[in-house]
Amino acid sequence: MTPSFILQGTGVSGGVAMGRVAVVSHATFDVSQYQIENGKLSAEFARLDVAIKEVRKELETLRAEILSGDYIDDAEAFIGVQETLLNDSSLQENTKTYIAEHGCNVEWALVQQMGLWVAQFDQIEDEYLRERKYDVMQVVERVLKQLMGRRNETAFDHAQDGKIVLFAHDLSPTDLLHCKRSQLAAIVTDQGGVTSHTAIIARSIGVPALVGVRVARQLVRENEWVIVDGNQGSLVVSPGKDAVAEYREHYQ
Repeated sequence: MTPSFILQGTGVSGGVAMGRVAVVSHATFDVSQYQIENGKLSAEFARLDVAIKEVRKELETLRAEILSGDYIDDAEAFIGVQETLLNDSSLQENTKTYIAEHGCNVEWALVQQMGLWVAQFDQIEDEYLRERKYDVMQVVERVLKQLMGRRNETAFDHAQDGKIVLFAHDLSPTDLLHCKRSQLAAIVTDQGGVTSHTAIIARSIGVPALVGVRVARQLVRENEWVIVDGNQGSLVVSPGKDAVAEYREHYQ
């Protein structure tokens, strides 16, 4: 059994909850660079075009699901933001230019362009606008998963019965479109701030949430029990009997 320990973050949605960890994987962390022969660069351009086209279809399907079901508040608006970024011509044009200049694979070029976009957002003084960089990162994540043959799924696709705590680098609104309020206990992310989508979503659906818990995903294992305190900004990992008893006495 893992010894109990506490991590600190920023509480962006109040309340206290206990559940098992479900980790959301991120394709961005798995990208590596490799060289492409000059005669095959056009195939990389085509791969990018196809991936973006498929993500457009995904978002259209998600919008249809939203309109026909009971999902998180403002989900359609979040999808609209991702569609706008996806349709920005500079995403494709700059990525293709990078591929041509460096003779590299499209995944690597796309991540490099994402880095440039994020750096531009980091220069913005307004906090809300600055945190829209996470929208860029989430759109690129969807395209990367298409390129790498991964389904854009959430941890809920593999969740066991009972309450779960979603752990992620950051969460897109579309990560939670299939969220069942009865199943989700809390949200914990490595990054983000009080105006991030994660914070907005968590407050909208009324679950505790911590952001900026920088080392959470490295130190916490899948399916491990945790207690999330959105009021104090603390995360109790592998809580002992006393912590569990206090939680059940005061919060259940």
